Amino acid sequence: MLPIATVPMRAFSRIFVVAALAVAVSGCANPFKKKDPLPCPSAAIVKDASRMVVFRPGPGRDVTDIVVEARLPRILVSCEYNDRGVEVTTVVNIVAARGPADTTRRASIRYFVAVINPQTQIIGKREFESELQFPINIDRGFTSEELVQMIPVGKDVAADGYAIAIGFQLTREELEANRRGTGVSLISPAGVQPSLPAPAVPAADPYPQSQGKGFQ
Repeated sequence: MLPIATVPMRAFSRIFVVAALAVAVSGCANPFKKKDPLPCPSAAIVKDASRMVVFRPGPGRDVTDIVVEARLPRILVSCEYNDRGVEVTTVVNIVAARGPADTTRRASIRYFVAVINPQTQIIGKREFESELQFPINIDRGFTSEELVQMIPVGKDVAADGYAIAIGFQLTREELEANRRGTGVSLISPAGVQPSLPAPAVPAADPYPQSQGKGFQ
């Protein structure tokens, strides 16, 4: 069980790109000048799956019936190329708020990460589950998870035509509510990134982290 104030890591990878060397100068290779690094895949949050609201059992859909609400306000992507292709590190930030109907101070949040090729086909998808715990007297905050994926594009092949798509794994009811854009909410939507295929532009985090130790 992860306290929501921590920053868990599912995997680790260096975030810088190792650029190859070689440029002709007067017929000789110049070992001191690097090539421009190859671009990383783009990334975005799927708009219809950027919000999850869990209600307690029953017909009630008022704010008093909310158990937990979660949003995906931003994701950060870095990459490193190697002989097999590109290793992509994705940092997923989840903002969560405990609702009036919660009785356990715990929440299970499921989300997916998919890889989309230049032909807009999903070539890989995996689901993850975050078990969050709200400390006493703290009913909202955020947590971050770092994931590493390998896209086998081949050596020295740019992967900027690929995309990383992230969203919550929703029920049909939750998905339809998001598409209608209606319903009660505990969290402001400010800072949510656009859906694919628009490139991701990091926005201001509505709940900034305080050195990984608490909330502000």
